[in-house]
Amino acid sequence: MINTRRAKPAKSIGTDGFTLVELLMAIAISALILSALLSFYWAQQKTAKVQQDITVLQQDIRGIAHILAQDIRMAGFNPRDADRPNAQLTPPRFLDGILFQHINGTVQQTVTTNSTSIAFTSDLNGNGIIDQAAPAANMPLEQIAYRFYNNSNRPRLQRYSPVGNGWQDVANNLNGIEFCYVISGSPGCTTTPSKDNFTDNKIRVVWVSLLLRSPFPDRKYTDQTVYRPASCIQNPGKTCVYPTTGTFKHFNNGAAYKDHYRRQMLSFAVQCRNIRPNVGEIPATP
Repeated sequence: MINTRRAKPAKSIGTDGFTLVELLMAIAISALILSALLSFYWAQQKTAKVQQDITVLQQDIRGIAHILAQDIRMAGFNPRDADRPNAQLTPPRFLDGILFQHINGTVQQTVTTNSTSIAFTSDLNGNGIIDQAAPAANMPLEQIAYRFYNNSNRPRLQRYSPVGNGWQDVANNLNGIEFCYVISGSPGCTTTPSKDNFTDNKIRVVWVSLLLRSPFPDRKYTDQTVYRPASCIQNPGKTCVYPTTGTFKHFNNGAAYKDHYRRQMLSFAVQCRNIRPNVGEIPATP
């Protein structure tokens, strides 16, 4: 007799799957993790953007400061005692109310030296005269002037050039600039040098204050800082007088801007090492 057994069906393995509740829980947990990762990513992007804006501002303001310091330091450079033939421009020195122009008489601009502009000459190539032609390899720009200029709500720093319309933009988004002059024998600094200060070569140091603004606002940031130029710090005890250009108030006239732009400020002093003292200031030899 043959013994027969019915085969038992094999038990299925791993075919139970997930329930709907388990799937919903997995999706919810994944969404929470993804949301946290996205929040972290956007926070890092925001931080990186802020740091990038600050870095660009710092680089821009230091670049402008380098250009200004380099030029002002050479004011009055006069290795060959240049005193002719362009008598208004020589000897090299700080100037106020003088006409800069191209050698052929074009591109004429009256330049000034005050709180928001500065002008001087330098015989940089040592040929004994102040060259008035367009800058070239062997003929550097020797009529040097900077001014604050604002039109169409575009406040900026410009540099004199004997070509084009006479002025070239050096820096945009400028919220304030101040030139403050240290006069020989006087404490502090002044933003309004007298005529004698120019003719007697009494300007020894120029304090420059720059306030630069970011090109775009940051809605999550409010600027509460009060910016004070060098004249406020170098003249303790005196009322701080902020420069104005028309209706434009430099440094917001000492009040916080309370807007959404980021700003960087830099004040620095430039020694006018090439300005020769007046004969009357030189002590007599015993």
